[in-house]
Amino acid sequence: MSTRRKYKTYKELSFTDDFLFCNIMQNNPDICKELVELLLDRKVGKVAYSETQKSIDLALEQKGVRLDVYFEDDLSTAYNIEMQTSNTGNLPKRSRYYQGTVDLNMISSGAGYDELKTSYIIFINTFDLFGKGFPKYTFENICQESSDLHLADGTVKVFINAKSTIPGMSPELQGFLRYLRGENPDTPLTDRIQNEVVKSRNNVRWERVYMLLEEKYKAYFAEGREEGRIDTILEMFESGYLPVKVALKETGLDSEAALQAYIKERKESTK
Repeated sequence: MSTRRKYKTYKELSFTDDFLFCNIMQNNPDICKELVELLLDRKVGKVAYSETQKSIDLALEQKGVRLDVYFEDDLSTAYNIEMQTSNTGNLPKRSRYYQGTVDLNMISSGAGYDELKTSYIIFINTFDLFGKGFPKYTFENICQESSDLHLADGTVKVFINAKSTIPGMSPELQGFLRYLRGENPDTPLTDRIQNEVVKSRNNVRWERVYMLLEEKYKAYFAEGREEGRIDTILEMFESGYLPVKVALKETGLDSEAALQAYIKERKESTK
């Protein structure tokens, strides 16, 4: 397999790059909370990150670092957020998969069905996924026979469109979307985010982790199929550096669920 991929240096990374986005969000719960409140137009409780969430501090010792931003608040609500800069064609199905994963994690922690928390799956897209021009697309389960009848299962999926310029948005949301499009920060929130971006670019530990991940990615795409290739594929997929389509093609699996099960099986076999 051959591919071409432009590698950014660590100093070139911006907030829309997964590595900085996730680390900034995970290390600044106040920014994370304010951003989610802006995107959802609702209050968010006190942020509590999951203990099982991989953090930057573990990245040098642990395999399979995932860079999704997942947290729960003290209002019995869970949130999963992802920055997406390319349209992979599978975001609606991925939102379904993420929703199921969040629910399964709650159930495996001992919750009953009636204890499942309200959950939001949020994709911050730098493109217009649905082509309607809205700054935000919000999906809930509604009865087709009666549009005023909601299933009320506590699940919401939200897709942000950074390209939207339609009037009627709040100045804060307009400023954030402009920032995602590469314009200078011009709101209190985007100023704080950009300050964290600048600080992060000078974080030596994070730079080491980023360089390590980049080297592993380059090694995967180097010529030759050396022993351990599958492990490298799985590491790159879990780190967020390898698209699911490539991971499925290279492992011969037919679905992301099968890929996740395969990863779990290999990890358990090495314990």
